[in-house]
Amino acid sequence: MGGHKMGLMIWVADKLYTAFRYCMRYKIVCAVLMLIGLWILVASPLVKINYTEYQHAEPLNSPVKIMKVVGNELQLEDGRTVVFQNDFELYTLDQLMKANNNQFEFVTNPDTTVSVYGITPGGIMARCGSACKRKHNSQTLPVIIPIFKTTVYRKKRMIIGSARE
Repeated sequence: MGGHKMGLMIWVADKLYTAFRYCMRYKIVCAVLMLIGLWILVASPLVKINYTEYQHAEPLNSPVKIMKVVGNELQLEDGRTVVFQNDFELYTLDQLMKANNNQFEFVTNPDTTVSVYGITPGGIMARCGSACKRKHNSQTLPVIIPIFKTTVYRKKRMIIGSARE
């Protein structure tokens, strides 16, 4: 009778060992499947987890309305008067005013000058450019999971000149 119990214990131990081996095999299979799934989500060209949102123009941080223009002298809504100096001379003051709805952003520098920020009316400086657009469009894939957003502005906020107060 003792031999029979010993045989039963060996048989149970053998089955438990076989079950353990299968569990280990399935853990490896599960781990491999999880790695493949992660690769599909992150690195593969099959699924994309970020998306691009195109917007017309980048907003100004603190725009100030221009009340009156006399030559290059701008009278601002907050009472200040600044003399605009078009450093880049790519656009006239009228073109810049139309593109910005008579609003600019004025940032006072440590010296006596004021940096003038705005949206450029058009051209190469105002657009993302065809190469950038092609780059973003080439990444558009059949399966997009919108988790991360990238915002691309067609017209960017940039320094358009300087002024003196």
